[in-house]
Amino acid sequence: MDDTSISKFSSLLRPTTAQWSQRYERTCTAQPSHKLIPAASFTSYEKQKSIALPPNWSSHIQSEGQLYFYNRTTRIVTEANLHDLSTLECICRWSLVLEHMVRARKIHLPEQFEIFLELEEGGGDGCNYYLVDHEARTEFWLEDVNSEQFFAQTISFENLRWSLAEDYWHHVSYFPAHFGGIPMTTVRELCGVLSHSYMGMQTKLSVHGLTSQVSTHAFNSADSARLLEVIRTYISNSHDQEKITDSNMICGIARIWSNIVFMRFLHLYGEPVCRLSRNQAILHPPKRIPFAMKVIFSGFFGEPQTFLTSLDELWTDKVVNAEAWIKFMAVCQREWRDATLWTIGLTIAHAILVVSSIGMRSVSVAGMIASAAGLVASISLTTSHRDFESGNSDAFHDYLSRFDDVKFGLQPLAVLFSLPKAMLMWSCALFALQACLAEFQLIDSLFAACAVGALITYICAMIYVLRRRSGTTLDSDIPTPIWRSMLGLSGKKNQDVERVLLNEKYTTF
Repeated sequence: MDDTSISKFSSLLRPTTAQWSQRYERTCTAQPSHKLIPAASFTSYEKQKSIALPPNWSSHIQSEGQLYFYNRTTRIVTEANLHDLSTLECICRWSLVLEHMVRARKIHLPEQFEIFLELEEGGGDGCNYYLVDHEARTEFWLEDVNSEQFFAQTISFENLRWSLAEDYWHHVSYFPAHFGGIPMTTVRELCGVLSHSYMGMQTKLSVHGLTSQVSTHAFNSADSARLLEVIRTYISNSHDQEKITDSNMICGIARIWSNIVFMRFLHLYGEPVCRLSRNQAILHPPKRIPFAMKVIFSGFFGEPQTFLTSLDELWTDKVVNAEAWIKFMAVCQREWRDATLWTIGLTIAHAILVVSSIGMRSVSVAGMIASAAGLVASISLTTSHRDFESGNSDAFHDYLSRFDDVKFGLQPLAVLFSLPKAMLMWSCALFALQACLAEFQLIDSLFAACAVGALITYICAMIYVLRRRSGTTLDSDIPTPIWRSMLGLSGKKNQDVERVLLNEKYTTF
């Protein structure tokens, strides 16, 4: 290629990252067909003749089954099918372009560099590329790249380095079979991180005497213990005590490291201001609750505030933990189902009072309307959020992002989640009012007044006792709503709404 051609192709060489590659989005399809099987094929005596590759090229298979190719001279790795002659020519041409760029820009490449090339889908003229340094465990390019193109905002170059390290480990997990393995020092460092994760979550106690469940570690204690056991078992049975060379093990270790460095990026590891617990906000202060929203919260018996407290902690700095969210949704599902059963019972009770013409018919009708609204809300929420009892953090992040209002934050979502319980409370209050009216209608007024007074005294005493028992939520001074306690719904499964961030397990994002 002459200099003119190289300059032309240089403009079509575009930076990318390991996570932005088209690895999992390719649209090409396979074409199965029947084959004639030669005699003695695939036996140890008659080895299948494979398609020959040019000198210095070798083919490898990643643990998931992806075929890729590596050139030990140019250190180029690609998933393009080099068994196709035209594809091979394209990769070789781009290799020359990269070589020219390195010389022209006088870039000194590290000793353990590697180049990834990815041809554009659909027969495009361009090519995507990035380089990695196995010694520094980072990703880099041959030109200036704006971080906005591939990464989230960062507070420093050291913070940005963790994103580049995450991409490096993704690259290693995609191409684990050719570069010689992971040094044992790196594996022992990983064991140290996992050991700290396990011991830290076992010994770090919260003010409530519970095991801390707001750790910023990438894995919970149980997962850390299992991963440690697998790695240590492999090391003890390995003949090579200097490197991990098994491609399957390399792929697994790389994925563990990618999660760890991603957590370090998210929580500003090593920065002057870092997140030491998962519910510690260091980027976005909580939204102020407007007066109108406070009125709605009060009209819903404080239930929205309880949900808002949990949602704000789950969505701290717009970061959501998958397992914490799954547990939160499981608790919500149980609460909505419980509210459905209680609402059906109150609806029947209101209907009986309407038919019996006892008390004020309008009060019972209002109670039935509240019950119907709560029933619709609980059924709708239960069915529409059923899929959220499993899934990944990306789906949960997208969901919360849609409801995260610029002015109100997650306050509207908290109101929505509290509708079944709030409507149940209104239906219950109207039923109590109707019962009082029925007493005045059916028995002596003085006796009815005494009975109502005794009932009010009993309710006030219950509220006082339950308030002392429920106290406040774990991470705020807001009293825990006692109305669900009055219906027998304040057991452990309902307190989990407030304690959701103290769940027993914590996994990767």
